[in-house]
Amino acid sequence: MYLVVKKYPLENNDIKYITITAIALWFLQGIITEIDIPLIGFISEILLVVIISIVLTGLLMIVRLMRPIVYRYPYVVVFMPLLIPISYLLVIDVPAMKQIIMMTSQGVAMIVALMLSVSYWEQLKKGLIFATGFIALISGYLIYWMFLDYGIAFGGIWQLLFAVGMICIIYSFSGVIEYANQHEN
Repeated sequence: MYLVVKKYPLENNDIKYITITAIALWFLQGIITEIDIPLIGFISEILLVVIISIVLTGLLMIVRLMRPIVYRYPYVVVFMPLLIPISYLLVIDVPAMKQIIMMTSQGVAMIVALMLSVSYWEQLKKGLIFATGFIALISGYLIYWMFLDYGIAFGGIWQLLFAVGMICIIYSFSGVIEYANQHEN
């Protein structure tokens, strides 16, 4: 959260608040997972879907900011990913659909982040840090979706990789947001 507060420009409070909200909910989800209360698995799942939709919303805010003012879509459109938790609740009893929604929303978030970084590579702060973070995110994604069924040992690894990846990418993207603020017209 420190990186977001200190590195993101004041002009983009919406991106700053949405990023802080996603990080805070991610910590809350991690804490809730350790509590042994009935329905905690359900609450943890829903929180994870909400976090992913908030991250997608933040990425859409960045994409909107990068476009010239004339070509920007309406601000309301950036909040469309917040409909994902509603669709998730509709298919909560169908495990295959739940996994499809989770896999695609996480995958889309990483693809959008990659496309933004490739497009604005020059503006990224410390491209090597971004590359390290993105590799960590992809590795965590692959471990989570492909190897998590093989034992608890991978549980901490994918979470650590996600945390490292998020920190590196958040730090790197502050340069892109500063560039967008300077070239807003």
